[in-house]
Amino acid sequence: MTDVEHNNNKGIAQDSSKVRKFRQKLEKFYSDQDRKVTQTAKDRMKGKIEQWISDNVKDRIPVHKKGCSLFDDNTNSAPMSRSAEKIRKRIQMGYFTSIQEPEAGA
Repeated sequence: MTDVEHNNNKGIAQDSSKVRKFRQKLEKFYSDQDRKVTQTAKDRMKGKIEQWISDNVKDRIPVHKKGCSLFDDNTNSAPMSRSAEKIRKRIQMGYFTSIQEPEAGA
């Protein structure tokens, strides 16, 4: 079952001619890309990556020496944005506490 048939079974309108033409171009592009990526090209790129890693090993920092963790209790958090800072200041000044809840049954 093609995408168009599948969409029609769901009650979705058929693709326009422009969408079909663009979909065909994409399919052709990706099939061309698949043909260009040969095992030889993959092996060549793998060698380049391995060479780059070995050339730059002197710049690497061993993780066990740096001491990083996934959750560090925000010790390395990003600075607060200006808009978030404004909201924080308004909360501290009591700006939002003056807003009253609507009464029940009103």
